[in-house]
Amino acid sequence: MAGKLYIVATPIGNLEDISARVIRILNEVDAIFAEDTRVSIKLLSHIGVSKTLISCHDFNEEARLAELQKWAHEGSSIALISDAGTPLISDPGYKFARRAIELGMQIIAIPGASAPLMALVGSGLPSERFSFEGFLPEKTGTRKARLEKISDDDRTLLFFLPIKDMSKILPEMIAVFGDRQACLARELSKKFEEYIRGSLSDILSISKERELKGEAVLVVEGCSSIKGKMSEEELRSKLAELQSSGARLKEAAAVLAKDSGWPSSEIYRLGLEAKHLKESETTDE
Repeated sequence: MAGKLYIVATPIGNLEDISARVIRILNEVDAIFAEDTRVSIKLLSHIGVSKTLISCHDFNEEARLAELQKWAHEGSSIALISDAGTPLISDPGYKFARRAIELGMQIIAIPGASAPLMALVGSGLPSERFSFEGFLPEKTGTRKARLEKISDDDRTLLFFLPIKDMSKILPEMIAVFGDRQACLARELSKKFEEYIRGSLSDILSISKERELKGEAVLVVEGCSSIKGKMSEEELRSKLAELQSSGARLKEAAAVLAKDSGWPSSEIYRLGLEAKHLKESETTDE
């Protein structure tokens, strides 16, 4: 018998969100693997669960994979929880779950709180199709490359966003995406839960005025829903005007991205097309 691995979602702030099923499963399993045992012990104490608690985080996940084989061989039932929310969502645990499958363990996911989904449904932005992007890269160049890669995605975009980094990340988003509609969801399920809605520049201004802290989920509208703000013909005309007045293509693209709703990468591409077409016509003459 290979045992069972329960992937258990826990509350992200409000302990009333824990379900009766979660409490029952955590009471029944033989051991609980947790991202940070110091955090998880508080939850377990609150719901009256006393179990073997084993840390499983980014720095020891490989070592825990070896231990998993022992639990599987004994046919044990174990649970995997993160500090808050649904495990594996921008949290360690993927390798753990993958190894459990290889060992023949039955995988049972127990639903519960998820900050990205709460932010999405409360944002007021389209929710039929969306892309969860997690945390953006820390390095500026790598982060910009990621933003440019997804700038043409027509799905609603979801990001985990440390509020302390908003002053540098939001201007980068505006430069690449244009000043799209967005929603900053913070303190979800807690006493001071808040949804700050508006354009990316609106949210940036509010964050500076109020000195917000902590982490949040940023929901940003997709590309297709905003392209109608300025037609391609009008965009090409304004781009030509800016370049005629001496602006370099990259600078003109950044300026137009703020007002047109088009991502700067797309504007830059249109500018290159116009340049190549002009050069081709000159050559033909």
